[in-house]
Amino acid sequence: MSLYFHYIHNHITLNSGIFYLFCILFLSFLIFTRHFALNQFGTIQRILVHEKIF
Repeated sequence: MSLYFHYIHNHITLNSGIFYLFCILFLSFLIFTRHFALNQFGTIQRILVHEKIF
């Protein structure tokens, strides 16, 4: 019986660890894409301004 509970506990901690890892990866991905999108937007804006000037 205690072995069964031990297995469940390990399973839950493993799942939560995977969940936390996934959350961290997802957050870093969001931050990276947002940063990249802002950089891209800045470049596009610069190109548009450049096209307007010339």
